[in-house]
Amino acid sequence: MEKLVIKRSEWLRGSSADSMLYNAKLGTFCCLGIYGRDNLGYTKEALCSVLTPTTMDKYPDWMQQCTSTPGGLSLVNRIMNANDQYLNLDTTEAQLITDAEREAKLTELFAKGNIEVQFVD
Repeated sequence: MEKLVIKRSEWLRGSSADSMLYNAKLGTFCCLGIYGRDNLGYTKEALCSVLTPTTMDKYPDWMQQCTSTPGGLSLVNRIMNANDQYLNLDTTEAQLITDAEREAKLTELFAKGNIEVQFVD
């Protein structure tokens, strides 16, 4: 299983308005941006202002498929939603989600793509 280490201090989450693979203005990455930098070798410049990995050729095919399927959202869409949302959209009642809940959800979703996630600092 591949490993992804996400440093909380550089991880932008809970804000879809500013979310992109790398946000130079804030100096932060979404979880997929951290994966691109650390696991695939992309530079900050290559990731800057890119909203999704759909056009980034080093990302695995499943991460480039940001579309809905007959069964619902693709795996990468669910990862992006879990990274960006500040509300729990899996329930019928909107609830604020904690970082612990977000980390658990992302760990579960990345595992489906054979990636083990570790959150540090």
